[in-house]
Amino acid sequence: MNKIQLFVLLQDTVSHIKMGMHLAPNYGYVKGEVLKMFGKKRATSKQLLAYIGHVYIEVLDEREKFEEYVLKHGVADIYNEQLIKLTS
Repeated sequence: MNKIQLFVLLQDTVSHIKMGMHLAPNYGYVKGEVLKMFGKKRATSKQLLAYIGHVYIEVLDEREKFEEYVLKHGVADIYNEQLIKLTS
């Protein structure tokens, strides 16, 4: 998985959260790769957003890029909710 694939997954996940539709039918591979990093096989789009955020922030050290994107697209509150749920 590379940065471009991760960014496209972020776009697809935000689209699914906001509109209930995926941008592309082949998002599943990269989603699976992200979930493998966390030892998961399944996750909702909201949970996936939190996992993607973790990869951006902790692995890629690109906090600003991720936060700017989620703020711009109005899903920052959903991201923060999921962080709380996943860490509780």
